[in-house]
Amino acid sequence: MPGNVIEAHITGIQDIGALCKFMGHFDATIDYFHTSKGLITSKKDLEETFKINDKVRARVLYIDLASTPTRIGLSNAKHVMGLTQPNTTEEQIGAKVFPGSAIPVGKTFDTITVKRVDPRHGLLCTIDGTDIPGYVHISRVSDEHLATISATGKHRVDSTHRGVVLGYDPVDGLFQLSLQQAMLDEPFLRVEDIEVGSILKGTVFKKTDKGVVVQLTKTIRGFVPLIHCVDSVITSSTKKHVDEKFQEGKPVKCRVLSTDPVAGKVTLTCKSILITSKNPIITSFNDVTPGTLSEGVILKTNAHGCIVSFYNNIKAFAHISELQEAHVTNLNIFQPGQVKTCRVLEVDPEVQTMKVSFKVGHLPLYIFNCMNCISAYVQRR
Repeated sequence: MPGNVIEAHITGIQDIGALCKFMGHFDATIDYFHTSKGLITSKKDLEETFKINDKVRARVLYIDLASTPTRIGLSNAKHVMGLTQPNTTEEQIGAKVFPGSAIPVGKTFDTITVKRVDPRHGLLCTIDGTDIPGYVHISRVSDEHLATISATGKHRVDSTHRGVVLGYDPVDGLFQLSLQQAMLDEPFLRVEDIEVGSILKGTVFKKTDKGVVVQLTKTIRGFVPLIHCVDSVITSSTKKHVDEKFQEGKPVKCRVLSTDPVAGKVTLTCKSILITSKNPIITSFNDVTPGTLSEGVILKTNAHGCIVSFYNNIKAFAHISELQEAHVTNLNIFQPGQVKTCRVLEVDPEVQTMKVSFKVGHLPLYIFNCMNCISAYVQRR
């Protein structure tokens, strides 16, 4: 079974690994990057690591029953045999940590050195600054399609290149790399790398009844809800404007409202007021204080006031008495989609509630700060 430790006899040495037999019947292979020696760059290295008729302990990696004959892969690598992980030192952390955490997806390296060329498969490389090798699949070597990789061409052994980390394979103990310029030019490779509140440029991918899909990178798309497509309230006339403004392939400027790395979702706004605002943005109940000025969008109204949304799906309530200086006689003047500059009145991080006012000139900011200090002092007393 995969995971079992067996004793194998070496029966042959090939360029890509060692041929084995175990239990006197089953044929298997140990790939060159699954040896106890570590980095294997040539058949000569394999011949120095294994000798014909050697007995080696190895762990079963996989059994491919669909192939004829059945393919069995073994590993003699130290991290597989010990069910551990190789460690690497990341300069910014300054301590040995799990490789996938030390060197995140999207990190670029200026010096990636080719140590082995597999013409039909890819490149085995070393990465400057870490002792764990990386592998560049043939589809990630160049922006152009390559059927094979020339061993004497641009990507020959000991040639150096600039590349980016695409991931980490804990079984093979290798970083997955790309040398493609298109990947190096990408501003981010994962949703979790996108900062809430950041201003991005993209192109319209398509329109739907609920909003607009925006292509941010080759692999990441964002969504602009209909309420965030225009600065004004959504009406039949503004829907027509949306159709004209967001034509497929047209460039758009937007700002990140929220991200959901698990679901792979990015929610955006194209409201120019939010994009150009100089006020701080509210992204958490823990980081906001009374008196803070920030732009919010009215989500809905009721007889008591307005529900206002901010970044990261933070919501607040504006009581009817805080909607304007004069007495409100008609709530219809406050419509979903309107952008309002709000002043934070109260915030409770524990229960995650917040009250805001549209009367931003009602009290100077320093008075709110004083009130906040006095309130904290009284609570301590």
